[in-house]
Amino acid sequence: MYFKILTAVFLCSFSFYGTGDVLSEINQETIESAPNGYIGNTQALQPRIDGTGQDLRLAVSIHRERVFDLPASLKAVSSGVDSDRDGVVDEYDPHPNRAGLLRNIIYEVPYNGKVYVFRLNIQTDYLDIYRLHLPHELKETGDNVRDFVLVGDPYVKELADQAKNYASQDKKVNARDLLLSLVKNIPYNQDGYTGKLEYPKYAVETLVDRSGDCEDFSILAVNLLGELEGYDKVAFIFFPGHMGVGIKTDKSGISALKARRLPSDHIISGQNMYLYQEATSPVWRLGQIPVEYDRKKAVVYPIL
Repeated sequence: MYFKILTAVFLCSFSFYGTGDVLSEINQETIESAPNGYIGNTQALQPRIDGTGQDLRLAVSIHRERVFDLPASLKAVSSGVDSDRDGVVDEYDPHPNRAGLLRNIIYEVPYNGKVYVFRLNIQTDYLDIYRLHLPHELKETGDNVRDFVLVGDPYVKELADQAKNYASQDKKVNARDLLLSLVKNIPYNQDGYTGKLEYPKYAVETLVDRSGDCEDFSILAVNLLGELEGYDKVAFIFFPGHMGVGIKTDKSGISALKARRLPSDHIISGQNMYLYQEATSPVWRLGQIPVEYDRKKAVVYPIL
């Protein structure tokens, strides 16, 4: 028999400050003074070595060979011209004649007693596409939540690829669980700082902001797992006032978890079954629905 763990944790209505995630970024002065459009070794970043032994302070070019793919709602008015070669088309570039800054972000993710390093160099002009040109409204029913899934986001794909690389080097590493650990260790912060009661963020915004709440973490997790395993394998799970992640399974998968005495809380939607994943804290394992929601009606929004 499986018993729910009655642990005092913070969900959407409270603040959770996680441990284990360390992020670093290069300050604006360093970036703007970097020669030849590159970011070199600086005191702003301490030496950190990833699984390949690469020094994470190595220079990164701000130029891209091709433009970023735009969300479908913005493609119709795009000329495809990128004057400063930073990957952002001129129509949506705040300063099209000068490449934007790079935000160098490092996550140190605790997993299976080790720490795994993830690195991103995010183009701020690309980030502004999401901040300035896309809607940030999530209906109370959640029926527009799929709008926050942007297939092919380069930074989401990059994180998924890094997780795959770790898994290929060590059979004890599960890429999906490693990415979930990344999400669950981002500090919890309600939307008050934005000036809006609810301000759902796109995946890249949460990665840069280094904080979020239940909908932000769920959106990030669904994007990451969709990129990793396929968008037909994940879904959003809505409870009254709360949001989580569903990972597709089947009867044999549930039976296997029960046989190993592992959590197996799941939601059935039509002919599909989804294991529930709470994304707000590392204490929650896959297959655990918080006790305050386990008797509430769940609404499932598959991505595909």
